[in-house]
Amino acid sequence: MSKTVSTVWLQHAALIVRQHILDAGYQVQTCLESTRAMEYVLRGHGLRFEPQPVGVWACCPTWWADMTSGVPQDQCKGFSFAVGDPMPGEKPLPAVAAGGAWDGHLILRSPDGDVLIDASADQLGHPERGMPVPGPFVASPGDPEAWLTGQRAFFPNSATGVVLAYRATTDQTWRRTPVWTGMPKRLREVADQALRRTWAIEVPK
Repeated sequence: MSKTVSTVWLQHAALIVRQHILDAGYQVQTCLESTRAMEYVLRGHGLRFEPQPVGVWACCPTWWADMTSGVPQDQCKGFSFAVGDPMPGEKPLPAVAAGGAWDGHLILRSPDGDVLIDASADQLGHPERGMPVPGPFVASPGDPEAWLTGQRAFFPNSATGVVLAYRATTDQTWRRTPVWTGMPKRLREVADQALRRTWAIEVPK
């Protein structure tokens, strides 16, 4: 990274960005817009983070307990959910199966992969099924090099028991979307508002 910055600051900034995205009327499933706005805000602070396509997977505590105790993944009880990286036995999302949605997810990562930021991680949550994912997600893979080369990085939440997993991919479909070929005026306005708010929190040093 071009500056040293704490994950606490990044989490706070991501919460601000996500709030502005949702308040502006964007749908919850807006990883492209949320990530673009977050990247814009970080650049405004002189922080270099790069967009990274991923397969992302989440599971509830019951599913995780079954899997880690040796139950075959397609027989685990409870609930799991994936975009772009299904576990055995999982079916693709209906919109993906119908060809109407990209089967992938976009986040940001530091140049060396030691920090990832999922500005729209809350869309993975299903509280009604025992799998809450409140707000954006910031974390450090245990082995950044392995993660960048396609190994899943697992992140258990000690408070909720929910587990998120991210696997870096090489899918460049997102680059052809209007959000990334340019920056729509509406999205820039939202990102500018978020940037102004982030200056009110402690600036990274």
